[in-house]
Amino acid sequence: ITESAHVHAYNIRNLPTCAVSRSISRARPTPTRRRQKAPLEKLYDATGGVGILGLGGIGKKTAKLLRPFGSKIYALNSSGKTEERVEFIGTLNDLDFILENSDIVIISLPLIDETKNLIDKKELKLMKPNAILVNVARGQIINEADLYEHLKTHPDFYAGMDAWWVEPFTEGAFKLNYPFFNLPNILGSPHNSAIVPGSLEQGLKCAIENINLYLNKKKPEHIIN
Repeated sequence: ITESAHVHAYNIRNLPTCAVSRSISRARPTPTRRRQKAPLEKLYDATGGVGILGLGGIGKKTAKLLRPFGSKIYALNSSGKTEERVEFIGTLNDLDFILENSDIVIISLPLIDETKNLIDKKELKLMKPNAILVNVARGQIINEADLYEHLKTHPDFYAGMDAWWVEPFTEGAFKLNYPFFNLPNILGSPHNSAIVPGSLEQGLKCAIENINLYLNKKKPEHIIN
């Protein structure tokens, strides 16, 4: 069994940067909506810390995209080791350290028992009050109720969500248990950040190349089982 996540990684890597720029632009004061009083340039320092929870295909591509801005990369993976150029690499045991030191936290972890509700009230409180949380993984990694309450009570905190808790692909419908879209400090996309022009063709090309490798008694790429 092989996968094509590396194809999606190239496309999804742009979402965190988009979420940052859009979140900052939404924070501008308007005549009809009260915004935070901090100067706009203080909302996000590009040379600040970026926490990448899951330094796999998506995480590595995202780190490479952000590094030219001078961002400090604090990452975690399953081994606590990497050849990527980062300021810190750890495991889930180091989650608190990453949350406390990151201006942006990007979730690109798989959903497993250890990561379900990984980000709840306790972890959100550890984050900086004006941090940006981006989820391109699975909705269940974040506790829905705790995130809503945190966004509601921390107007300087922003979230960019591409993954949700109840989605058509798994549940047959889209549903939110809390009115997230009534809040001014959240941006959402319908779990389609990997779908860009040419993405399906890229995935198909990868599958065909692996089939050819297998038929020619060669080792396919990106084997997962």
